[in-house]
Amino acid sequence: MLLLLLDGTLPVEYANATYNIPMNIWIPREYPARPPILYVAPTKEMEIRRSFHVDPSGCVRPEEVEHWTKKSEAANLATLLRACQHLFHNEPPVVAKLRQPNAAASSSRNTSASFMHASDSRISNLRTFQQHGPGKPDVPVHKPMVPPRPPTSNSLVESPHGSSPTWSTKPPIGRHPGTVKQESAHATNDSQPRVLESGAAPIRPVNPQLAALQNAVYEKLSARRLELRDSLNQANQQLQTTSEELQRGKLAIHDEIQRLHAVRSICETRQSNLARIMHAAQQQIADLHARPNIVVDNMLSATSLAENQLVQLVADDAALEDTMYQLGRALYAEELSLDQFLRQARVLSQEQFFRRALAKKIIGGLRSSS
Repeated sequence: MLLLLLDGTLPVEYANATYNIPMNIWIPREYPARPPILYVAPTKEMEIRRSFHVDPSGCVRPEEVEHWTKKSEAANLATLLRACQHLFHNEPPVVAKLRQPNAAASSSRNTSASFMHASDSRISNLRTFQQHGPGKPDVPVHKPMVPPRPPTSNSLVESPHGSSPTWSTKPPIGRHPGTVKQESAHATNDSQPRVLESGAAPIRPVNPQLAALQNAVYEKLSARRLELRDSLNQANQQLQTTSEELQRGKLAIHDEIQRLHAVRSICETRQSNLARIMHAAQQQIADLHARPNIVVDNMLSATSLAENQLVQLVADDAALEDTMYQLGRALYAEELSLDQFLRQARVLSQEQFFRRALAKKIIGGLRSSS
């Protein structure tokens, strides 16, 4: 497998101070499809502190590595390093090695002159990470192809008699002398020594149950965040679709308003025409009511008395004919019995016979007179 090695330090906030944790980052050839491989690279004065996310070999596997495997397009190296900073802030991955008192005394004799007067003092190497102030770390200017290793350790030496602590800085191996001087000056200017109690012990590790609870809460919050992001994306898409539909509906409503304006103008024109026609009809009705009543019988009259009598006989004959027709319909509908029908038909037939006979006599008289 072809890998690219990136080594350096990762700044971590812990106990109100900033420590640089040495790390090795192996970038696989399939990156970013595959996540990087993270290792803590302890120095000689450090040893790996095993935890939930750090195994004894120093391999670091935060939760973001699993997320990277599932969804690599949403992951990047910066997010992974920030996750490591968060983990190391709660649970440091390395601790200082415990030294023998004689070896520690001989080593400190060469480093600090003040330590020679305190042979019974204890050496407390709380952390072997370099502390930095707000300034940026110095970068060597030679050998750009191979990045140099960071400073390995800063040891804080205490005196049991209450003397001020002494910082002993080991320059990194293989660095340029100018770079070492720069870092020494930078540490002298930016670092603020802290006075520790005489009986101070190494910082106690975080409770595993508390770490497990924090990891469970973090996983739950991460899952909830992903669900919330998906729901918000879905809601955003729905709102976008609704906005597009509303925009199309706005144009349709505008067209419908224009059409309704045209229909209203047509209706107003027809309404004015209908009102004018209704007004004329009402005037006509008023004129008809103002005229005197007309008798229909007086409108049709003959020139002589015999002709008027003939007209009356013809009307009576037609009326008798209609009456007999209605009697026949009543008989067929069984609304009238046969005896009643015969009795009424005989009476009406006699009346019709007399009127027809008289009408023939009048017609004959009129022909003879003409």
